[in-house]
Amino acid sequence: MSTSWNAAAAATGRQIVEEIKALGFDTIEVDYRITAEAATDIILAVKRGEINVSSVHNFTPLAPGEKPSSGGGHKLQLTSLDEAERQRAVDLTLVSAEFAQQLGARALILHLGETGLGRGYVKELAEIVRTQGVDSAEAVALRQRVIEARAQQAAPYIDAGVHSLLDILGMTRNSGLIVCLENRYHYHQIPLPDEVLEIMRRIPTPRLKYWHDLGHAHVLEVLGFQPHLPVLRLLKDHTYGMHIHDSVFTSDHKAPGTGEIDFAAVLAEAPAGALKVLELAPSVTREEIAAGIKVLEMAMAR
Repeated sequence: MSTSWNAAAAATGRQIVEEIKALGFDTIEVDYRITAEAATDIILAVKRGEINVSSVHNFTPLAPGEKPSSGGGHKLQLTSLDEAERQRAVDLTLVSAEFAQQLGARALILHLGETGLGRGYVKELAEIVRTQGVDSAEAVALRQRVIEARAQQAAPYIDAGVHSLLDILGMTRNSGLIVCLENRYHYHQIPLPDEVLEIMRRIPTPRLKYWHDLGHAHVLEVLGFQPHLPVLRLLKDHTYGMHIHDSVFTSDHKAPGTGEIDFAAVLAEAPAGALKVLELAPSVTREEIAAGIKVLEMAMAR
């Protein structure tokens, strides 16, 4: 269970841990809404054997001046063409890596960054798809413009991301920590599936893996950019873990069973040993979580 569900509202790290344990979980993923004080509490809980940590989501703990309600794994970009920003992102990622090692986590999950295209197209495309359909002439035309514009400018951002990853992997070479690239919510963000493969070819190490977010993949599918299941099949051999949540159109991080994702079909494509983390919004109720766990149990039994 990811601390995404309660980190912003909880007063202490101990409260975060106790609330998630009360749902029946003995292992958490520490997300990017964790304060330095809460991080200390979680370290103590791990040392006492009260909770296990599977993974840590960059950037955590929160940088000075950040609040849990506004924390984000994308505030600084590892793909930035501004060298000062890119280096700051690397430095904070190394802080996250050290935190992950203190917790005994297996994986560090990264939002790599994005291209310079921006998200001006996002609301427009979603509204066109909602009102006219994903295959409407207007949706097809806008989607094609976005695809072409992104393709023309992506290369230097990917190069910057590779530079950052080499720095991070080099500085953590003795840690055994698996560094995971997460698929993103918006098409202009990095990496797309073929870019995951490109980065893996350029950095051939078993410590660099892919992390699949079900909701993000669903959003890109409903907007017509790429189908969900073929992405999973393409990257199956590189997949180390998954963020599991449901989605209704472009609204994700819902409890399994309350949206549109076919969990049986998706989980059938997942590697058997992949880490599976329930990553839910704070608005999800305890009752929805309990029902969602049953949905997942049934899906994995099929």
